[in-house]
Amino acid sequence: MTVSVISDVHAKAGNKSYQTLLSFLKNELVQSSSEIYLLGDVFDFLIGNHELYFELYFEFFEILLGLLKKGVTVHYIEGNHDFHIKKLFNNFLKKNDLNQSCLLVHKQELIVDIEDKKICFTHGDEIDQKNYTYLRYKKLIRSPIFKFIANYSPFAFIKWIGSKLEYKSKNSKYKSAASEQIYYEAFHKLLLQTTPCNTVICGHTHVQVDFIMDDIRYINIGDPSQTNCFIFINDGQIDSVPIVK
Repeated sequence: MTVSVISDVHAKAGNKSYQTLLSFLKNELVQSSSEIYLLGDVFDFLIGNHELYFELYFEFFEILLGLLKKGVTVHYIEGNHDFHIKKLFNNFLKKNDLNQSCLLVHKQELIVDIEDKKICFTHGDEIDQKNYTYLRYKKLIRSPIFKFIANYSPFAFIKWIGSKLEYKSKNSKYKSAASEQIYYEAFHKLLLQTTPCNTVICGHTHVQVDFIMDDIRYINIGDPSQTNCFIFINDGQIDSVPIVK
């Protein structure tokens, strides 16, 4: 079994990050993967069910369609820049006569057994357990009222929300692996209580790390546009590999 994983590309049509996302999907290892995990904030804004996304991100959906037709299963875990998107992708599958089981959108982390590893795939914002401003923001965007706004507001308003999220992302407090260690410790305590696993693959902080805490390995993909890397799993072996060689 082979698995490709990426997060926090923050793709925006016409910029470098969007080309990073397309290059990832075109990578030969990704093209031959059994499964692909998109761990949130893959787009700088992808909010609600709006047909204009198919036009705005035409190349993405075209490559994605090719992967799905080849039998690749895609798991999309929502982040804090891409959410309330299940209906969007279900409509995409329906339009292309594809079974909805080949692309699954998740609001929470996934625990997956791969060889001798029990891997938690998550966006990673659980790291913000002590950031009460962020916790309030997350509660708001996950609410039924905001879901209604996301799906039925004019697209111009959704783009405005996206611009605010872009500013927030650019002013992230996370700067280095050392400075965010304290946040992982809080995440780790929560994980031990709720999620039995021995490996965590996540994003959110834009800082690339790979370390072990109490026998649990934490891998953060970082910012793929800067690191030029994604996670590739082959028969249980987890490696960081280049998007473009």
